[in-house]
Amino acid sequence: GRIWFATEKRMGVVENGRLKYFPELDGMLVAGFENIYPLNDENIFVGGYKGIVHINYNKYTGKKAKIAAWLNKVVAIGKKDSVLFNGYFIHDDSILNAQSNHTIQRLTPGYNSFHFEYAANQFGRSGAVQYSYHLSGFDNGWSVWTDKTEKDYTNLPHGSYTFEVKARDNLGNESFVVSYSFAIKPKWFQTKLAY
Repeated sequence: GRIWFATEKRMGVVENGRLKYFPELDGMLVAGFENIYPLNDENIFVGGYKGIVHINYNKYTGKKAKIAAWLNKVVAIGKKDSVLFNGYFIHDDSILNAQSNHTIQRLTPGYNSFHFEYAANQFGRSGAVQYSYHLSGFDNGWSVWTDKTEKDYTNLPHGSYTFEVKARDNLGNESFVVSYSFAIKPKWFQTKLAY
């Protein structure tokens, strides 16, 4: 019930209508001489540049740690850079992993450019994790999946924003959405009093 395939640079399998890649094998296959021999679920043999690669498909797709996205850093950029968030929140001398309503930063208009850094809990699996992000109040929808772990926004107008990011692994498992909210105050001539 599976279709195994190889291209010049990638190897994957189609199972139950879902496409799964093996990013660990990217660039290891012999171009033009790709060979995959699925003996059974525990013995998949693949020809590579450095010999035969053995894959235990049951272990590879077995129970892994559930993927989670982490927001590592939020930097507001103005005349000076200001780190708004560095991996955790502190409230009443307690370390929290979620933002509460009273910790939302209300920034002066000079801080209207932002740098976000994020990651996932899938260590040592380069190329196996992709990210999608969305800035509520600015972006129209979620970004395409990418392996970049940072995003910059510049010259945002005044208003309230929420940056959201999620991760997915090469098996298609998606994490929960992680978010950070902030607001940019209007310039003095954009206030209701000035109008």
